Amino acid sequence: MITNEKQKDAVKSKFSVADNTCYGLLYDLSKNRIYFTIRGFWKNKEAVPNFLSDWKRILLLTMPGFTVLADFSSMLTQPQELNTLHQEARRMMLEAGVLLLAQIGPTDKIATLQADEMYYKSAIPLKKFASAQAAEEGLNNILSGNQ
Repeated sequence: MITNEKQKDAVKSKFSVADNTCYGLLYDLSKNRIYFTIRGFWKNKEAVPNFLSDWKRILLLTMPGFTVLADFSSMLTQPQELNTLHQEARRMMLEAGVLLLAQIGPTDKIATLQADEMYYKSAIPLKKFASAQAAEEGLNNILSGNQ
């Protein structure tokens, strides 16, 4: 139960665009931030048929200068055929005006290499963090100029 106006306003500012067994996409209007979570193993492109359309939908909510908190901590090694999906999502983020991506890396060693490759090849500025809390605080500090 939401007990006060501040909590009600916080709930109103968050929009879930996707939440399934493979990934989650949530937008926080008050922070102009996308929360992107990759979950487990994606067998193939058919396992994530709405991935790019979900990215298009969430990017419509953002304003230029938005940030992304990408939690890949539960990501498992992905088939190479999925690279094109991630490349297209990166391209769309750049076109929409992404400022910075904070990444929480996978625990799986090969998935770590894949996650690194996903974003190091793009022009999206990237900072790595050990936890969601550290990433959230890091993004907030960077945006407030307290790097």
